[in-house]
Amino acid sequence: MSAAPDFSLVIPTYRRRASLQRVLAGLAVVRHPLWATIMIPSMLAWLLGAFGIVIGIVTLFRAVTGAGWGAAIIGVISVLLGVILLLNPVFTASVLVYAAAACAVAGGVVSIVYAFRLRSLGPGARRSGLKLVNTAPTDN
Repeated sequence: MSAAPDFSLVIPTYRRRASLQRVLAGLAVVRHPLWATIMIPSMLAWLLGAFGIVIGIVTLFRAVTGAGWGAAIIGVISVLLGVILLLNPVFTASVLVYAAAACAVAGGVVSIVYAFRLRSLGPGARRSGLKLVNTAPTDN
């Protein structure tokens, strides 16, 4: 019968190596800020592309096992967008800024509209899920 491996020496070594890599990455960013400006969004585009492909493959597998045509369509779209993200990361990085800005503006507009709708219901209004419910007593 063999004894279980002792990982007590491996984990601290891994942590030291990871810490050293983080310090070197930080120094590289400080030393070459233009490279960091280009590489960080590009790395984010690569990660999003890889995640898109993985999520698309998982969704396609779910479609084959019985989730339906909708899952298959979403899976194919996800894989295609993931491949596009991987093939052109510089363009993706530049578009990513505009996509984030559009999401922020849309979220702000929705929040403002929601706040006015909530205010118009009166002081007893509250949120119930996605609906606005007026729980103030009425004079009947």
